[in-house]
Amino acid sequence: METVVILYLISVLPNIAKLCAVLGVVGVFFGCVCFTIGVFTKPSEKEIELVAGGDGCMNTKERVRSYPLFQKFRKILLVPSIVSLLFGMMIPSEKSMWIIAGGYIAQEALVSDVGQDVAEIIKAKLKEYKDELIEKGE
Repeated sequence: METVVILYLISVLPNIAKLCAVLGVVGVFFGCVCFTIGVFTKPSEKEIELVAGGDGCMNTKERVRSYPLFQKFRKILLVPSIVSLLFGMMIPSEKSMWIIAGGYIAQEALVSDVGQDVAEIIKAKLKEYKDELIEKGE
């Protein structure tokens, strides 16, 4: 049963990694757009009165603070976008997963009783061939 689950994960995880990477990139792009709009748009008179106290002067930090779309992005989408990008980068490629699965299955086969018997037979045969080579060399 474990082998079936491993084979299923090998077939599914590369697609999940691609999806995570795309979602992360889209989220970060959306955040950059929101930040740019928040910094470079001219605030309304009402925003100037609320944030700057009516003196008509707003610095960049105050503009970003006054733009609600950026505030929502920062609170709602920024962390999931970064986590999604990290998941997309940390999931190994399909080739690497096949290598890992092969190593796991080989380890399980070697630990089993039949695997131990085969390993003992191979060791005995290797020792026999080694002894033959030493006798021929003398």
